[in-house]
Amino acid sequence: MEDHKGEFVVICAGYPEEMNSFINSNPGLKSRFTHYFNFDDYSPDELVEIFKLISRKEEYEIKEVAIELLKRNLTALYRNRDSSFGNARLIRNYFNEAKMQLSKRYLKLQEAKRSKEAMVTITGEDIKAIIEGTTLKEVKFGIDEENLHKAIAKLNALTGLQNVKNEIDQIIKLARLYIEQGEKLREKFGQHFVFLGSPGTGKTTVARIFSEIYSALGILSKGHLVEADRSALVSGYIGQTAQKTTEMIDRAIGGTLLLDEAYSLIKKGDGNGSDFGKEAIDTLLKRMEDDRGNFLVIATGYTEEMKDFLISNPGIKSRFTREIVFEDYTPDELLEISRKYIEQKGHILSSEIEAILKKYFNEIYRTRDRSFGNARLIRNLVDSILKNQLLRIADLPANKREVFVMKEIKILDVEPLIKFRKEKEAAEIQGNPELLDEYLNELSELTGLKSVKHSVEKLISSLKVAKLRKERGLKVIPKNLHSVFLGNPGTGKTTIARLLSKIYKEMGILGKGHLIEVDRTGLVAGYVGQTAVKTDKVIESAMGGTLFIDEAYSLARGGNDFGQEALDTLLKRMEDHAGKFVVIVAGYTEEMKEFIQFNPGLQSRFTNFFNFDDYTPRQMLEIALVISTKAGYDLDEGAWQLLLEIFNGLYKERDKSFGNARTVRNILYKAISNQEERILTLNNPTNEELSTIAFEDVEKISYLEFK
Repeated sequence: MEDHKGEFVVICAGYPEEMNSFINSNPGLKSRFTHYFNFDDYSPDELVEIFKLISRKEEYEIKEVAIELLKRNLTALYRNRDSSFGNARLIRNYFNEAKMQLSKRYLKLQEAKRSKEAMVTITGEDIKAIIEGTTLKEVKFGIDEENLHKAIAKLNALTGLQNVKNEIDQIIKLARLYIEQGEKLREKFGQHFVFLGSPGTGKTTVARIFSEIYSALGILSKGHLVEADRSALVSGYIGQTAQKTTEMIDRAIGGTLLLDEAYSLIKKGDGNGSDFGKEAIDTLLKRMEDDRGNFLVIATGYTEEMKDFLISNPGIKSRFTREIVFEDYTPDELLEISRKYIEQKGHILSSEIEAILKKYFNEIYRTRDRSFGNARLIRNLVDSILKNQLLRIADLPANKREVFVMKEIKILDVEPLIKFRKEKEAAEIQGNPELLDEYLNELSELTGLKSVKHSVEKLISSLKVAKLRKERGLKVIPKNLHSVFLGNPGTGKTTIARLLSKIYKEMGILGKGHLIEVDRTGLVAGYVGQTAVKTDKVIESAMGGTLFIDEAYSLARGGNDFGQEALDTLLKRMEDHAGKFVVIVAGYTEEMKEFIQFNPGLQSRFTNFFNFDDYTPRQMLEIALVISTKAGYDLDEGAWQLLLEIFNGLYKERDKSFGNARTVRNILYKAISNQEERILTLNNPTNEELSTIAFEDVEKISYLEFK
């Protein structure tokens, strides 16, 4: 919004209270979003009119009695409405349901009464059916031996997983016994499952087969699998998570809902229930009770996290009563999976290559951690082997591409992929001296920032000397460039960070010189296991450039907060990839000092401190003149003198939230807005009048508005 002013418009929408909290959460938001539109809920009469409008558009008629029933129901809903009240969306759903009820009723009519009018007329009976709802009839299923046999064959064809196969075998035996005894299988097999294990151990594949077996046994009516994770259930705003979760469960009725990484619904340390994952769990648990026997839920994920998930809520533990552990594949099983996968692709492995792969699998199995990819790892490896094989064959003359040659996998297709490679030596980066001078001049021409400029010049001089020593073959002590920017908002911290990154690039220190800006929300996920992944992705995007973390102290809240996980990930990557990217942390002075002292790892890695002082009133006026000139405006003498008075008042009463250049920009834009109102009263204004901000335009501004 700052960098591309005038190129696009941002409209933020949401619930009133939440939006007010959002806007007030950051001075930058409040200064940028200045127009407010309030959308009231539709009244019952308006909702009925919307229903009529939709009916007319789709060429339906609606009886008066139906309208009365609809209005009565909508009035009751309106009186008891909360923030999730659906308004026009609710009416659209009502209309779709009314059409369904009309269709069902029409098909039951005698042939003589099936007129065109009856086909498009919504009656009170249709509306009443929507209001009252319908109930599902329980259907009794027998065992489908053919499909059961097919599902069991699929299961037995899977490599390993013996304990999983034993568990399912026991379920089938018990099901047959219960049927002989006349028991209802849905009541006997109402428990839901937890699949524990690392990625790639076949949990999703087994869940699909599991659902097919339950369907063949008559426990489930359909036996399909619906896969979901946190993102499929949880919405980012109030009232929508329950609806989203309900829709996903509705899709799973008659089959199985596979909930991957279920623990991500439990926000660590969330004692006040502010995370919407809890709403998803509450909705799920209620439906598991209300629709008991109508669908199966299988929750999957890492073992330890899943155990924490189970004990986080008594309702969860009481409903997920069956656990199946999926062990990591052994080296022999990994080899078997590789062999099967390669054979499916129409290729063969020699005993020599199998021996090489077995040795490799032994090595990675011994050194595996919780992220060990299992079959997923094998799939990626085999795909890469086959790609190498194709590239090798492509170099052969066409007359030598015999059938056996096309199928054969050779050692040189495999070996490059399983050797542990050393990291490439960093290439020498050459900068552009002309661009370096341009960026240094741009730095020196910035208003104020005397202390910062001095610190930057000192750092650059040190880097130039180090480069000279390196060129002469002398020893060079690696220079730590990670920095701390201290100061209030609007003092140019982001501008300096962007310039510094470009300067480092042209000095040959960074490869790209780009700037990646984030705050806490850009690094912290808020649920187990995802913060490290999110932080890693951001760091990866900053490689060759600079990562700028605004209000970095928000990562150090203490307790069970995930900010610490982001910090730990950041510090490790700063160590592992030293010299490949620069990190700048920024924020208020006192908070940043406490933040650095909070962790010894931070103190040792952030050794450069830049103090950004507040702009003086004179400097603020200079900034105002620069901004107005760039925008094509001139300030008359009265206007700039009055601006200086406003800046003096703000400066004397400033606190830590003092906006500096940001406040200058907002005041100037307010003056321009006042000027535009004045210009509209003039008859055929001159170009000079159109581009001049006068005393009276500034006079209307109260500095108290910008305190």
